[in-house]
Amino acid sequence: MKKTFPNESARTQRQAMNDIFSFDIDTAAKTVNVKNDPIEIIVFDTETSGLDNDKDRVVQISAIKFECKDGRLTEKENGRLDLFINQPEYDENKIIKDPAFEKENGRPKTFKDLTGISNEQLSKCPTEEEIFPTIYAYFGDDPLICAHNTPFDYGFMVSMYVRHGKNFLPKPTRRLDTLAIARDLISKEDAPKVVNDEGKERATYTLGALTGMYGIDYAEDDSSKKLGFHNSMNDVIACGRLLQVLIHEYANRELEEKITEATTPPVVKERAIVRDISFWEGYRGFSRIYVNATVRGAAAAFFYDIRGKKWGERDEGTMVATDMEMLIKDAFELAKVDNEADFAKIKEAIKADEAFLERYK
Repeated sequence: MKKTFPNESARTQRQAMNDIFSFDIDTAAKTVNVKNDPIEIIVFDTETSGLDNDKDRVVQISAIKFECKDGRLTEKENGRLDLFINQPEYDENKIIKDPAFEKENGRPKTFKDLTGISNEQLSKCPTEEEIFPTIYAYFGDDPLICAHNTPFDYGFMVSMYVRHGKNFLPKPTRRLDTLAIARDLISKEDAPKVVNDEGKERATYTLGALTGMYGIDYAEDDSSKKLGFHNSMNDVIACGRLLQVLIHEYANRELEEKITEATTPPVVKERAIVRDISFWEGYRGFSRIYVNATVRGAAAAFFYDIRGKKWGERDEGTMVATDMEMLIKDAFELAKVDNEADFAKIKEAIKADEAFLERYK
């Protein structure tokens, strides 16, 4: 099994969570309390006329402002925003590829099927130019935001702001993403499952599947009914509930890691003997640079994922036992570079010579 360090989105979300929250952990009692000063988090969602934030437009935007204190989300009074926007770019009959829907309904899926929004409905709503001041007054320039698959909604907000001479400025650690957090916390084995067109089960991290897994997908006005998803406000309600759960799931992981640290003897990191470096072309841009080495007398292979910009291992467990800082330093020296950007440009095979190997004696 190949194992890698957390990807960029997971690292960013971990940093965001640790910037916002602190964790009061008692390993003896096996308890954890989340601590943070009161902050405002805007959970939001958009429905759009397409997937390209350069040419498509937001047709519905919904949001709820929460005050978060010690990891608890409380909806702020009069903190909701739910707006429909008259956009000529929207076409309720635009086709969306969905084989399961077509099989069940005998026709292609349309945007109206997805969002429930019709052209007639939008024709009676304010234009973006008319409604933007309300949106700007609500969000401001630099809010702490959260969505499910935040990069999608964030991209549309940035484009909308630019069209009206403003900048939407939340930096990466002020953009919480319940999708990325869930993928970081929940393994594919433990995630909800769907069956694909080939009849095979696969993990899914959709908002509906995750809230269903945690039992928080009930309708706001009737707990005996389910929320309808791809309605912007319902998605916000579900995302807020999921964020609340994930904050405490994250805290529990912090507790588990501290307990493991306290009860596990420290691993002695071995210095790997770097033997050679090779380039693997891969496919579809997934290229790697392999560093072949010896660890504790056994052959081991590590790799630098050029696209993902992260280090990984061929055999599970070798990175834990290896002084990765020294391995990377030795690999850079053998390649005659001093940073990852230059290391990523290596294409030729490089073999260590006797003079290079002298350092390990």
